[in-house]
Amino acid sequence: MNIYDIEGDYKNSLETAVVGALLIEPRSVKDMMGFLNASDFDSKGCAAVYTFAMDKYTKGETFDPVIALECLQGVVSEPEKFLAGCMSQTGGTWVNGKVHAEKL
Repeated sequence: MNIYDIEGDYKNSLETAVVGALLIEPRSVKDMMGFLNASDFDSKGCAAVYTFAMDKYTKGETFDPVIALECLQGVVSEPEKFLAGCMSQTGGTWVNGKVHAEKL
């Protein structure tokens, strides 16, 4: 494994941790909206969930893992597994979501 693989794995971990934080605590999106953009994500799935969460938040609409499935249809092959993987990446907590987002 070379340094680029390690960096890619680290960035992927950060991206999935950010999405996991949003799925666990949807209001955490407000802490990221000022500096994080969908274009900061390499993962199309993570970018889709982040964009969807921002949209729902700004409209005052509900966002949760079940609702997030809407934005992943046709984006990832197994949306439920994708979201579960994102949530498990966080260790079950959302408190470091902003820290992870700042590193992207």
